[in-house]
Amino acid sequence: MSSISRLFATTVLFLLLYSGCFNSPSAMRNQCRAHMNTLSSDLALFRVTTGYWTNSVASLDSMAGRKESLNCPGCSTPYEITLHSQGYILVCPGGEHGGIDTGTPTWGQE
Repeated sequence: MSSISRLFATTVLFLLLYSGCFNSPSAMRNQCRAHMNTLSSDLALFRVTTGYWTNSVASLDSMAGRKESLNCPGCSTPYEITLHSQGYILVCPGGEHGGIDTGTPTWGQE
């Protein structure tokens, strides 16, 4: 097999794997939950650093050094943070992938 044929075969295999694995509903759900876990950790660090919770994803991005906000891969919308007396609720903006209430994910309760 020539090097061009191997390159073509590798490229086709990569594209097939990428389109099948990374765009599936379960892969998007897992990526969304990973993003929420990251933001939840960022919220905890923000609280330890500043002494208060924030509902600003931009503040978390700034603290973490992210140039772009994390968005749900399913709907490409930024995450929502709502503060309450005991902490925060972080939810998937599309409402499909669960949420985290002050460090406790909802998807373990499904």
